[in-house]
Amino acid sequence: MAEQKNFERARIRSEKEYDEKEREARLETLRRIGRRRLGIDLVRNSEEDNSTALLSTKAWIEHAKVAEAERLHRLTGCGNIEMPLKSELFPLNTYSDSVILADNRILVENILREKNLLLNNAYAVSKMLKEISPPSRPRPDTISQLVL
Repeated sequence: MAEQKNFERARIRSEKEYDEKEREARLETLRRIGRRRLGIDLVRNSEEDNSTALLSTKAWIEHAKVAEAERLHRLTGCGNIEMPLKSELFPLNTYSDSVILADNRILVENILREKNLLLNNAYAVSKMLKEISPPSRPRPDTISQLVL
């Protein structure tokens, strides 16, 4: 009887180990598929990971430059605190000032804001702004089909 219980426990333990190995194999397959889809390789040497983990990022380097300039300015009282960036760290994909100011709706809104008419007559202002057409036609896929 005791031998049968020991045999049953060993069988259950081996089944659990087999299930765990099978589960890990499925997870590794999913990880490999995900890496292939994303075009990245997440498996690296541990030596590379250690060396890249200690490197400074571009943002930290720029922060350190500004902090050093501020420290020198405090100590000596001279030096330029404002350090212009050599180039943008990240590209901005947005409208330029000239494109925004070319929109007549913005000009009308600024005039109404200066005369403090924007908050007082909200209904009239919204009707007025809706009548002014945008500088270019909106894309058809951005127009809502929902009618309230």
